[in-house]
Order: sequence, then C-alpha cells, then structure tokens
Amino acid sequence: MADKEQPAYLGHRERVRQRITEFGFNNLTESDLLEYLLFFAIPRCDTYSLSRTLIKEFGNLRGVLNANTDELCEIKGIGIESALFLTSFIPVFKAYHAGGFIQKKPLSKLSDILTFLRVQVMGARSETFVVMYLDPKKTLIKHEMYSSEDWDIVAVSMEKILRKAVSVKAVSVIIGHNHLTGKLFPSNEDIEATSALNGKLDTIGVKLSDSIIFDDYEYYSFKENNLL
Repeated sequence: MADKEQPAYLGHRERVRQRITEFGFNNLTESDLLEYLLFFAIPRCDTYSLSRTLIKEFGNLRGVLNANTDELCEIKGIGIESALFLTSFIPVFKAYHAGGFIQKKPLSKLSDILTFLRVQVMGARSETFVVMYLDPKKTLIKHEMYSSEDWDIVAVSMEKILRKAVSVKAVSVIIGHNHLTGKLFPSNEDIEATSALNGKLDTIGVKLSDSIIFDDYEYYSFKENNLL
C-alpha cells in the first residue's frame, strides 16, 4: 500500500526552514516572520494564510503582538494556546532588554533611561508606572511596574517604593510613566505626588533622581525643568 501523501504545508514549512538556515531572518517580511513563529504554536495547519490574515486584521506584526488573547482568538485558526504563545513575545523581550541593564550598564544618560522606560511599557494600553532602583554606580538593581488601575502613588504605592528601596539597598530612585494622550506636561497631581515621594525618600537617605513623563517620541523630565 502506497504511503499516504503528506499535507502540502509540511513541504512548505521545510522550504521556509531551509531558506532561513541559508539566508537568516533579516530578509523575511513581517508576514514571513509571523508565519515562522506560528509553526511552533500550530503544528498542523497552513500558517502562511493565517499569518497574512493576522497582519491584515491588526495592521502589522507589532499590532499582532500587541493584541490580547481575546482579540487573537476572534481570528479563525487561532486558539487559546496559539494566542498565549503570541502574547508572550513582548514580555519575553522586556525581560531580555532589562537583563542588559540590571547591575551592568550605568544609567547616567537620560537617553538610556528613556530607552529602558519605553521598552518596559511596550504594548501598554493604559497608563503604566515604572519604578527604577539604582545603586551608587547608577546601575539598575531592580525595577517594578504598576498599571493605572493598581497605582496610587500618594498612598499605598509610595510606601511600597520606600520599603523596596530599603530592601534592595538603593541609593536613588527614578520613576516614569507613559501618557497615552500625547500631552506630556505634568498635572498638579503629578507635581504634588512627585514632591511628596521626594520628601519621603529623603527621610531614608534615598534620592529621587528624576520623574519622567513620556510617550514614544517625547518626554518631560522633572529634573530638567527644575521640579526636583
């Protein structure tokens, strides 16, 4: 009895793998990259067409990776496992990026601080706060993130920052949060909360080095504007 003919997608996948092995990833389109990623999430399916459908629905690869599981599962051919797989890439990249800073690279330049902050809020759909704890050499000891839903800098979170600064033996702290509206000028609440935190940190001998409001392109530094 003749062997059962293999599905066409198996031969296509092998050709894609050979192409990557020979030429690398740099010459792949966004759709091709997404197709390759889907090989690992969906072992038995035509991921060529599915990757094109996803790109069309969400605009580009960034849009696909920024989508949440519910949005992804609305696409025919995407189940919860493949949706979870796709939503894992941004958290993995954030951890990878942070690993290049923690106790390694001094954060002495504002440009480096902004790069770190922007990567850490990548994909955020709500205002997100990042707290950075630094050692005497200005290298990052630890960072923490809070969404606007669970953040109250005036009350609970301020005490959390103080406790964490003591526990990790930080000598300085930088706080930053993204604005999704495009308006970067600080509100009265931002100014009052930053001033209050600065005073609290001072009582334990920790310096608040800066408070930064930022989006993908611009920023507002309290330090540069003499508010710290």
